[in-house]
Amino acid sequence: MAKHKNHIDEMLMALRERTKELNCIYRVEELLQDDVSALESVLKKVIEAIPPGWLYPDILHARIVYQDQEYSTPGFKKSPWVQSASIRVHSDVAGIFEVSYTKEMPEEDEGPFLKEERKLINTLADRIGHYIMHRQLKPMLEDMLSIEDRMEDDSEKGSKIVTELLFSTDRN
Repeated sequence: MAKHKNHIDEMLMALRERTKELNCIYRVEELLQDDVSALESVLKKVIEAIPPGWLYPDILHARIVYQDQEYSTPGFKKSPWVQSASIRVHSDVAGIFEVSYTKEMPEEDEGPFLKEERKLINTLADRIGHYIMHRQLKPMLEDMLSIEDRMEDDSEKGSKIVTELLFSTDRN
């Protein structure tokens, strides 16, 4: 009976951890929908959303380093208990996303981190990279659309001039 109860407790703990990870992903996704606020503001909010997704949120710190700028939870310090993932933009490493514990915790799958937390940090780094790329491409797309609109306007003006010229020279 005790073995069965222990197994159920382990399953419940695992489910709680997956729920925390999913909530972290959902929160970050929600923040990354903001393409109006300054990138710095969005990345600061993302950092605040990170700790609750990990096993020991009370002693977890997170930081993003991008273009020589650092965005981190208050009190972030390097520690031996760190997990990191590269932030890629246009397939180039553009930054790093890392989390660290402020003190030693029991061994799990990857030091004090769960294997699911490895997937979580990789997924979040990937999403942040896509978000940054989108932010970089958006002004270029808007410029292209603006040029296209002007070309259509110019084309319409050109067509009108040709039509008026033809009409004035040959009414038939």
